[in-house]
Amino acid sequence: MVAFFAASLPELIFGKPSPMTLAGFDSMAQEYLKPKCCKVLSELTYPVPEHDAEGYIPATEHWKLVREFERYLRLRIAGIRAERLELDIKVPDPEGFFSEIDYVLNSAMSCDDPVEREEIIDQVRWDFLDALTMNHMLDFEGICIYRLKLQILEAYRGRTPEEGTPRFEKALELILSAGKREQ
Repeated sequence: MVAFFAASLPELIFGKPSPMTLAGFDSMAQEYLKPKCCKVLSELTYPVPEHDAEGYIPATEHWKLVREFERYLRLRIAGIRAERLELDIKVPDPEGFFSEIDYVLNSAMSCDDPVEREEIIDQVRWDFLDALTMNHMLDFEGICIYRLKLQILEAYRGRTPEEGTPRFEKALELILSAGKREQ
């Protein structure tokens, strides 16, 4: 059933709207996979926890790699921010090394647009997950990676001018009305 489920999933493309929601994926997984597999899938979430609980064992080998990658990424971003703000903070050296992160962060940090910066960082996440997918397209590891990629796309759901403008206007209204009450 794992291979059938994996083969039935629609293709995900970074920068394009997701053809399904995370909830829809989880619902399909419950239909096709064993409860133990669904439990493992539910543990694969962004953002990756900053620290593991004592005795924590990653659900899959790929999840362990993703956690290492994410922690390295965060530490490198923190180091760059501290340096830019001229803060006297010693950011600990991350475990492992991911050269693609260092290369991409230079491009990302040179962007003035925070949305573009976020997209560049998410693209390096996506590319890392793509590399992990090799030889795992129809197995459980591939399904796990699919769920992580789906979460990256979910973060962009609703980020359109049509959806964002009313949210912005509502937030602005709340700020203005709070300011009027304090006067």
